Amino acid sequence: MGLNKQLTIIFLCLYSSIGLIYSSTTPPQGDEIHFLIIIQSITQDRDLFLENNYQNKDYLTFTDQPIENHSVSGRNSHEVSIHDPGLPALLSPAYLLLKKTGITITLSFISALLISKIYSLCLYVTPNTQASLLTSIALGLSLPFIQYSFLIFTEIVAAYFLISLVLSYLKDDYSATSILVSLFILPWLNILYAPISAVLAILITLKHKGPKPLFTLVFSGALFLLFLKYSYLSFLPTTRYQLFHVATSGGNILVNIINVLIDRQYGLLIYSPIFICTFIGSIFLYKTNKKYFRISLFLTALYILPILQFSEWNGGYNPPPARYIVPILPLLSPYIALFGQKATCWKCLFCVFNSLGTIAIYPWCINFSKPRFRLQRRSLCRTFQTFQLLRIKSRQYISSLLSQSNNFSRSLYSHLYVNYTFSWAVSLSK
Repeated sequence: MGLNKQLTIIFLCLYSSIGLIYSSTTPPQGDEIHFLIIIQSITQDRDLFLENNYQNKDYLTFTDQPIENHSVSGRNSHEVSIHDPGLPALLSPAYLLLKKTGITITLSFISALLISKIYSLCLYVTPNTQASLLTSIALGLSLPFIQYSFLIFTEIVAAYFLISLVLSYLKDDYSATSILVSLFILPWLNILYAPISAVLAILITLKHKGPKPLFTLVFSGALFLLFLKYSYLSFLPTTRYQLFHVATSGGNILVNIINVLIDRQYGLLIYSPIFICTFIGSIFLYKTNKKYFRISLFLTALYILPILQFSEWNGGYNPPPARYIVPILPLLSPYIALFGQKATCWKCLFCVFNSLGTIAIYPWCINFSKPRFRLQRRSLCRTFQTFQLLRIKSRQYISSLLSQSNNFSRSLYSHLYVNYTFSWAVSLSK
């Protein structure tokens, strides 16, 4: 059995176990519940009209809390969700078979496949089996991948399809089925994935000298535009957000770059410091593989720049960290692998960064434990609660000491010092 299959099986078991425990004790949060309502409408009503689902309070199947309707009035005054139907359609067969359990297992399987793809990408770019294997395992055990692996969001699914397309382009592996399926599905998951899908379709078409990839994307895009016209009476993808009064622009790009990286609640580097390795790894990648360096940098910029213009750059409702940038993060894994392969004392630094990212899971578990999720060991639960209280008090105290400093310093210093100090203490108490 190859390493890819072994990684897939191991992470499938890990993600499924965590996901099933989490979903059995914690109700869906944020956009998850609205994706589930669309799935209910598809499987029970065979349509995407949600007025009866909201009126009948079908969401009580998943949560006992009242929710806000994420829908707008469309054709014939039908209520249509503002969320794209790609993910609900993809998960509907799993829901028909095993209800929410089937969804959790399906998402865990896709996430496990993503980790194996990360290993394949790192191995192609480096090539170094040890560094590639350690990188894929480290990312699989760290935020945000382990956190999103079983949550009902589009980002992990999009990440899998995007890295599959990139690998197909790099390795000249033109498996028609995988490429065509990826290009067809991506625009339906979220309109944000359309530009990067178009670029990959063009690159694959030019290299393969066949029209099928580009034709598939154009066909999928045309169907999606017809869906928008039929449902929202407009071809513009932003019409539904305007009707829902959601701002799709207005963000400060420079400020949002800082927010995405080091915001103490949503920042990537705060909760997953292993990605700090990408900055040093980019030097090694430029020297060893300029082709992948240029492609990955271009695709990353193409995907992230529109997101940085959002006023709700964090993903909206108080989501887990780094939500919108999860689809592009697997493309940065070779940077980390090259850092691990070539940097001086890389093993020590690699372990430190990965440990910090893994330990960040502890405060995440505490913050997302309310109101139902509780660990079985009461003493450990009390320890978590104690350190959580100490962390909050200490952060408030340090913030008051830094009151004369700017917001950037206060946010960065207080979070780095307090969050990681007490996270280490919590991990040792276990």
